[in-house]
Amino acid sequence: MYNFSMAPQASKAGKIGIGIFVVVGFLCFVGWRAMQPKIHKATMAEIRAVLPPELLVVDQVDVQAQERYKKLVAISQKIDAKESASILDSKKVAPDVVFAAVKKFWQAHPTLTTDLTVILSERIQSIQGKQAGPFGFTSLSTIKNLSKVLTTSARLYADHKEYAQSTKLHLLSIALGDRLMSDGGQLIDYLVAVAVDAIAMRSITLTVNNAGFPLEDTRTILGALHASPQVDENLASGIRRDFQGMAMPLLPDPTKDSKVFSESFATNPVDDSPGKADNSIVGSYEPIETARASGNAVLSSMNNARRPFSQYDGSIATALDADEKGLPQEVDPEKEDGFEKTWGQLKYRFLMNNGHNTLGRLLTDNMISGQGAIQASCRSRALRDALRVYLGSIVYRAAHNGNLPKTSAGFISILGAWPQDPYNGKQMIYDPWNQKAYTVGPDLIDNGGDVNFDLSGCKDIGISLKR
Repeated sequence: MYNFSMAPQASKAGKIGIGIFVVVGFLCFVGWRAMQPKIHKATMAEIRAVLPPELLVVDQVDVQAQERYKKLVAISQKIDAKESASILDSKKVAPDVVFAAVKKFWQAHPTLTTDLTVILSERIQSIQGKQAGPFGFTSLSTIKNLSKVLTTSARLYADHKEYAQSTKLHLLSIALGDRLMSDGGQLIDYLVAVAVDAIAMRSITLTVNNAGFPLEDTRTILGALHASPQVDENLASGIRRDFQGMAMPLLPDPTKDSKVFSESFATNPVDDSPGKADNSIVGSYEPIETARASGNAVLSSMNNARRPFSQYDGSIATALDADEKGLPQEVDPEKEDGFEKTWGQLKYRFLMNNGHNTLGRLLTDNMISGQGAIQASCRSRALRDALRVYLGSIVYRAAHNGNLPKTSAGFISILGAWPQDPYNGKQMIYDPWNQKAYTVGPDLIDNGGDVNFDLSGCKDIGISLKR
């Protein structure tokens, strides 16, 4: 017989069970949602409204200058790697064998110097953004290879007393660096130009040291090595273009393809090696706040590029580093599996995903060029100006019985103006007694002319004027 007295109890227990199930399900749902990335949207108009106006300047596109850049890239890519390898491996091969390879190379490319002269006589402008196509990192590496072929060939022609050809190739290598540095490209263009310029400066130093190198050719090279007053602004513009080309398109709506976006920009690299855990995280994303932080950081970096290195403002970079150090720490992947490790991984993911704009931190941190690009620029300018002084000293000695001027004022008629130290904004140091011209270098301390053009173990950056 059915016990009616038990029915209410059973019904009450069922309700309790259902209630517990609902509560547990709700808590699980809340926990699951808490573990998901917080991604918000914004329009480009909203993004532009919080960016510094200086970052919104759009450069005019020079179609003809872009066509010249395409031609330069095409020429660079036509130079066969195997063909140039015999020239570039000159340290491993006897000089006469290398020089034979050099002559063979230029005989095989009879119009190369003429084509380059025409292209580099006017402005070139690289193609930016998604329209760049093949004209990206690959083309820049081939241009750098072209620079090495030019400078190595120029030095070897000088060693074999073919000075006219040597000077012609040196002038092309100088023009190549100048055009890349001011071509209106992104930061990578500028940094490749700095590398190309350093290659040319080193080669010229070795060439003019040749006892028989004509004075008139030295004058010609010095005339081409003019100091550019726009170097600071070119670097700042490269930083701005990087922001416009890479960061701004991401800020309005990363959810257009959230999977690709999160894998590419918002996750830690996944280590697939045995024993390594996948602790990839996405984090919250607030485009308005990220745009404001990124914009201020990029503007700070641009301002750093425009001032002497001694006035470098690292406050934003320092703040980002401190912010990053304050983030939760990942669980050691070598830790033995178990509840403690699993709980630690869940806790880490929860804290990161609910942290304040985690992705914004990562994106902003990566957008700042930091000291690296600015130091590279300062070093390049210091070496170029030191070389100009060295070439000027050769010209001056020729007219003054081998003597150097007693002060830097003696160089003015030859150089036009005495160079400025890019590190402290003061004049480059001239030491006529020890026959040196140098800058204080990144430590901002005058170490008495501790210079070496190779920068190996030296504290100052400059050149010895001894002959």
